Amino acid sequence: MPSRLDNPLFRAYLQALLITDFHARVHRPFGKEEPKIEISFSSTNYWGLEWAYMVLKLIGHRVYIARPKQGKWGITVVLSTYLPCEYLNVVHEVYRENKRAGLSGRLRAKKVPQWLFQVRDKDMIYSFLAGLLDGDGTINISVIRNRDLRIRMFIYTHDRELIQELVTLLKIHGIETKYYDSVKGLTIYRKDVVYKLVRECSEYIMHPLKKGKVLALQEYLSGRATLVSANSTVIHTCRDKTLCM
Repeated sequence: MPSRLDNPLFRAYLQALLITDFHARVHRPFGKEEPKIEISFSSTNYWGLEWAYMVLKLIGHRVYIARPKQGKWGITVVLSTYLPCEYLNVVHEVYRENKRAGLSGRLRAKKVPQWLFQVRDKDMIYSFLAGLLDGDGTINISVIRNRDLRIRMFIYTHDRELIQELVTLLKIHGIETKYYDSVKGLTIYRKDVVYKLVRECSEYIMHPLKKGKVLALQEYLSGRATLVSANSTVIHTCRDKTLCM
């Protein structure tokens, strides 16, 4: 049975998630069983867990839910699934070489997959960008003088080398960005570019909050919603759910 990972668009989306909020490690069980790739996600946020469960269900046959633990920021839940090692290249393409880690344990030092720099299919870039937004990204919306919406996209990361790679990749496809040290990430700020990305990335965004925000913005940009109704929909959509005792 073909895996969703055989779909290049979903592969690009997942690799963006591995760069941001998802984690991978090579799991080597005892005995003769073949090693597997563990993909995991942890959060205290209800919407984040709902989205991660949906994604993990698409890439693995089963999603494992660890016992919730009380942490500094609330109750943390860890979700995970396993992939056969035939997909190891999908994971290793987003990690820099680390001789100490080898092929086992937690994989760190993330990078943009090299194949994305050669791709000319813009849908691949939109799917990858949707994964970045669903992971460590956000769409910031503000009203200017009660007349217009100012929309900016942010992608948060502390890794300067990764930032430079993202700048280069997006520039190849005509997407200008700025880096702000105060927010530790990239900003896509040009109004025409952001509006275009809202339209093009909406098909690939899966996070329920961000999907709702993008759909509300599409209604406004298409003229089917007024400024007030679109903004109120966005505000309503973005109310947070956090796990509590």
